[in-house]
Amino acid sequence: YQYYHLPYILTVAHPILHMAENITGLVEEAIAKAQEAVGADTAGDFERAVDLYSRSVELIKRSLQLQQAARISSCRS
Repeated sequence: YQYYHLPYILTVAHPILHMAENITGLVEEAIAKAQEAVGADTAGDFERAVDLYSRSVELIKRSLQLQQAARISSCRS
């Protein structure tokens, strides 16, 4: 058992917590883009719908990359 001072724990945890906030934000934005894409698709604006679906997928991919980075970072701490 090793004792860590609170400032050290907060210094290590802060980037991980910040990453989690970013991941949540990216997922929320991806969902909003996908919902907007459905609306464009329904309205027959297929070019815009494809663009919005693509953006949504890119946001999901970025969130997965951040999740993987957070996992790796937490394993090293």
